[in-house]
Amino acid sequence: MQFKTHVKTNFDLAKWSLVYHVPSFEEYMEVGEVEVAVYATLASRYMSKGKMAAKEAFEWLKSRPKIVQSLCVKGRLMDDITGFQDDISRGYVTNAVSCYMKQYGVSGPGACGQVVRGRAWDVTTFQVRSTYHAKLSHIFLVTYTDMGYCISAHLNTRERVYPWAAPPTRGLDLCL
Repeated sequence: MQFKTHVKTNFDLAKWSLVYHVPSFEEYMEVGEVEVAVYATLASRYMSKGKMAAKEAFEWLKSRPKIVQSLCVKGRLMDDITGFQDDISRGYVTNAVSCYMKQYGVSGPGACGQVVRGRAWDVTTFQVRSTYHAKLSHIFLVTYTDMGYCISAHLNTRERVYPWAAPPTRGLDLCL
């Protein structure tokens, strides 16, 4: 189910891009939060754990818990803010910064700051209350840490990771 939703959101973004449609910020984030692939990544991580993550793990993921929503929002906004100039130079107008600028009439740097303050960092804690959820949270914590490393490697150490080649095409980067 998570993969089907991910593909649908990619299709929605592609439709918007083809007609240069800039949706409202809220409409974009509904699609963009899923498109960043956190749910699909976690679902595949659960599948790789075999019996340790049973049906309850997938039900928990389908319930869209706040900690996962927060990770989706942060990932989407970090990607859109850091890749804003690159997106614009390629003619790709559908990203969080463009949507925010259009909806609220602010400039690029102003939009980036307001987006970060307003939406990205609202959920920062996660409570675990049962033994089962402790197992689940361990899987989640490992995945969250791995994804955090990948995001950090992509955003902060790109020059050190790829010193021998031209900057990689966005979306094809590998986390090393």
